[in-house]
Amino acid sequence: MSRFHSPTIVNGETESSEVEETVKMTKIIQDITSIVRLYFSKEFDTESVYYYRFITHLKFFAQRIVSNTPFEGNEDDSLLDIIIKKYNKAYQCTEKIAEMIQKSYNFTLSDEEKMYLIIHVPRIMNASTK
Repeated sequence: MSRFHSPTIVNGETESSEVEETVKMTKIIQDITSIVRLYFSKEFDTESVYYYRFITHLKFFAQRIVSNTPFEGNEDDSLLDIIIKKYNKAYQCTEKIAEMIQKSYNFTLSDEEKMYLIIHVPRIMNASTK
């Protein structure tokens, strides 16, 4: 009879683990969006396509943090330098996000991950309200 109970326990543990990961991912997304919102002193336009894209990006980003999986990509320092010059305020905000992620989750953002954030932040803030 215990043989029938084992799958339930395993499934229960798996479901609990998934719920914990989802809660952690939600907290990461909330932390990041709070930093951006406070840094720019603006509320998000949650109807904007840019908001949707930003949240979608953050979901995958939070998933990598929770699973401790670094972003795999080809970093291009020259492109990052150009983006930093063009979007310096977004870069400063992204550095605050990177600092929080490092302190709170012991996860270091790659330059490519920073680049994605630097690109998304101005788009969402330009589409947002005051």
